[in-house]
Amino acid sequence: MTTERSLKIKFKQWLEEEQKTDEMIEIATIPQILKRFDYRLAIVKGNRLEKRYLSEWRKLFRIEKEIDKIYSR
Repeated sequence: MTTERSLKIKFKQWLEEEQKTDEMIEIATIPQILKRFDYRLAIVKGNRLEKRYLSEWRKLFRIEKEIDKIYSR
């Protein structure tokens, strides 16, 4: 369970970094975004437009996480 929570914490940190360049994160605010995910980063609420942005952010986060794994080896 601890590693599952750390996933959401890492996602929050990633969002904070992305907020510098992504205007939609600035509008939506990070706490509002995080409320729409569960601890596994499954989208649990939101309308169609919100879910589109949420899934894009989640996809970018996962891609960046995989890239970090590759370069940390």
